[in-house]
Amino acid sequence: MAIKKGRGKGKILQIRYGINPNSSSLGADVQVLIWGAAFASVATIFLSAMLRVFRRWRGNGHDA
Repeated sequence: MAIKKGRGKGKILQIRYGINPNSSSLGADVQVLIWGAAFASVATIFLSAMLRVFRRWRGNGHDA
């Protein structure tokens, strides 16, 4: 019986989120879309709050 000499089990050296070299880059694309949507949500809330403050400061418009 032959004994197979080869490499032992490998070790995980680094974890990179959203990247899998054995498949398409869909994971990275989805991650960018999620972060983009989160940023757009925060930016929308911030801009609407700034508009509301600006309207109150000018004294024009109704704050509904």
